[in-house]
Amino acid sequence: MVGQSPALASGQAKMIGYLLGHQYPQTSMCYVPMNFSARMDEMGKPSARKVLHLFQVIFSLWYTALSLRFRGVRPVLYFPPAGPHLVPVLRDIVLLGLTRPLFARTIFHFHAAGLGDFRQHVPSILRPLFDWAYRRADVTIATAASGLKDGQSLDAKTNLVVYNGISELPAHIVRSRDRRPAAVRILFVGILSEDKGVLVLLEALRRLKDSSMNFEARLVGKFQSVELQNRSLASLKAADLDLQVVFDGELHGDSLFQAYADADIFCFPSFFAAESFGLVCVEAMRASLPVVATNWRGIPEVVEHGQTGFIVPPRAAEPLANALAQLVSNPQLRAEFGQRGRERYLAHFTVERFCAGMGDVFSLVTGQQSQGLDHRVAVQGINCDERHKSTLVSTAK
Repeated sequence: MVGQSPALASGQAKMIGYLLGHQYPQTSMCYVPMNFSARMDEMGKPSARKVLHLFQVIFSLWYTALSLRFRGVRPVLYFPPAGPHLVPVLRDIVLLGLTRPLFARTIFHFHAAGLGDFRQHVPSILRPLFDWAYRRADVTIATAASGLKDGQSLDAKTNLVVYNGISELPAHIVRSRDRRPAAVRILFVGILSEDKGVLVLLEALRRLKDSSMNFEARLVGKFQSVELQNRSLASLKAADLDLQVVFDGELHGDSLFQAYADADIFCFPSFFAAESFGLVCVEAMRASLPVVATNWRGIPEVVEHGQTGFIVPPRAAEPLANALAQLVSNPQLRAEFGQRGRERYLAHFTVERFCAGMGDVFSLVTGQQSQGLDHRVAVQGINCDERHKSTLVSTAK
């Protein structure tokens, strides 16, 4: 199992942590951490330290695979491919090209979406190497049905969907919405980047202010660049929003949990190229928050439009402002959406359901190793009981 360190605050890292903490029958995991980035804002940026770490990972995979084969074990490689950006794709090409042949089977887990379409942007001289690294995986896992096309376009033999899941809020986190002033609190959590919709959100908040809406907004996360930070602060000053909008920086642990518990509405207007699922929307639903998010990648599979929140077009401030205004002005609707969101979290997006779905995948792969099953056969519901069938979706090639 290769993946980001669970200490990194990303969706992939959290899921890796859950997998490592779960026991699967007749399955042993050897974990090789990919710690290319110590912080979220380092992701996708080249450095000499990352090149050195790349060869450390390759050496670890060679040592692990050859040791297991010497003992008569045919190991399976679990790997989360890069998103649609050239630098991490080049890293994957080197890593997978040098290690994948050592493994009997390969599982790709697409925590970042868009790789399948990215092949056309890779320099033509490198496309054979791209195909060598990524094509014909035995199983690919998408976090939402919209991501199935990545595995399909890379000619994977079996393509599955397993929804991400998260653990419950700690019992000591107390919701304080009923004890606060009348201003409705809007929360954003994520990297503060333009393609996460930060500038679109600020424009929507300006429109709310012009409509005399009584609100406060907290934006939690680190700015991707100083340039964007300056643009954002200038937008606040021009709109006279300095007192209503706060940039909290990165929050972790109880501080982040409490931010969700103290909010009234969660807003996530992302159009990020690698967005596959929108785990922060699940975190908001866990805290009984109504969600306003974009019709982008797997987000509409998480947030049900008109039931747990509103889905609006990406890059569009006016519909975003209109959706927020409906919730700011209607506390009953906020409560109804929040309750349904909480129920949806419990039904589909818990750690238990995620780990059960991944267990079905591992059972499928190890079963194929011993039984020689045809990977092209659809396997919906294999080894699933009724509680977990909805977490595993399969498509035949």
